[in-house]
Amino acid sequence: MSNVNLNQSQSKHHSNPLVKKSISKNTSNTTIPYILQITSLSIQEPLTWAYSTDDLSDSIQIIKLNSQSELTNYQTLTTHHKNGRINELKSTDQKPNCLIAGFSENPILSIWDLRMNNSLPILELKGSSSDPFLSLDFSLDGNLLSASSGDENQPRIDLFDCRSNPIPLHTYTESHSDLITSLAFHPTEHHKLLSASTDGLIVTYDVRLVDEEDAVIATGNVGASLARSRWSGDGRFVWTGTDMETVAVWDGEDLGLIQDFGDIRLGELERPHSSWRDPTSYLIDSTNLPKHVDPIQSRFGYFSGSQSGEVSLIEPSNQSNVPWNLLASLTGGHTDIVRSAIVDERSGMILTGGEDGNICLWPNVFEQDVEMMDTTSEDKAQKTGPEVTSPTIKQVRYKPY
Repeated sequence: MSNVNLNQSQSKHHSNPLVKKSISKNTSNTTIPYILQITSLSIQEPLTWAYSTDDLSDSIQIIKLNSQSELTNYQTLTTHHKNGRINELKSTDQKPNCLIAGFSENPILSIWDLRMNNSLPILELKGSSSDPFLSLDFSLDGNLLSASSGDENQPRIDLFDCRSNPIPLHTYTESHSDLITSLAFHPTEHHKLLSASTDGLIVTYDVRLVDEEDAVIATGNVGASLARSRWSGDGRFVWTGTDMETVAVWDGEDLGLIQDFGDIRLGELERPHSSWRDPTSYLIDSTNLPKHVDPIQSRFGYFSGSQSGEVSLIEPSNQSNVPWNLLASLTGGHTDIVRSAIVDERSGMILTGGEDGNICLWPNVFEQDVEMMDTTSEDKAQKTGPEVTSPTIKQVRYKPY
């Protein structure tokens, strides 16, 4: 087994969530629904989230943390037609908060304006093919929307302008040869799009250009089927996670490999905390850490889980002998595989959802320093201005160069 060291010195272990909400069985189904998607709506409404399940009713539930510290149902969103299970659910990062969903049975994207007290979408967009959408993303300004569809023989990316036309502005069909599993707009350059596919490629595009050959900026070969990818918060790096449960970081400009972290199930990553009943067996997702954690440099981590529902939040370290920092170990909330985990940007709290039908809200793990690193006298001598430190985590940054 690989010797992968994990810094646990000041990690936060929580044996129970702050709040647990159990989803009831659907009246037409005898099984407990899986929680598949959770997204934060806190930009618009603090301590508010949306979630979807594997239920074919295609409804979306809005929940809030109330004054009694309970996660309560706030609103149910529905569609004009039965579109099947929700494949992807996302919200915009800027006001006005919009929520968008792609479905398993129809090539439809539904958009809700959460300022309106209306359960039905304000806009529906139709794709360029009859295949349902698999992944999607909004640009930062909320005007552009990208969505992938197609099968392994004809994957495609449709680009929409949400302000003008319910049909695609243009479509890219040549850069990938298999299903496109992830799309992400650049956090500051609205026209720059990242895609990842089961063909093992990551690609960036300038979506202002209609001709795909001209639009492609860079291509990177990960060498394994990709499950997800994400920009770092400042757009300097790209994070990838594969179906082989491996993690890597790439340069955001040319998509050159910066660091391959390997299999997250090996070494000390296998069992991040002694309280875990089962070992790590899957990657849940990556996350950018809240901006207040480090106001100088964007930082990111990833969530992993066990078959019995334990969850860890782990961050790459810049120490060669200890490549990982364990930020949080979360146990006692789930009894089955965890499908979704997010850090709420505004509150710093963590929300998880799993195949046991539970949604768990966990404490802010960034309230105190999770890791302290000594600054050498030589480093201090090189400082030319006042020292700036995070009020929550001091100077632990991913420095790939």
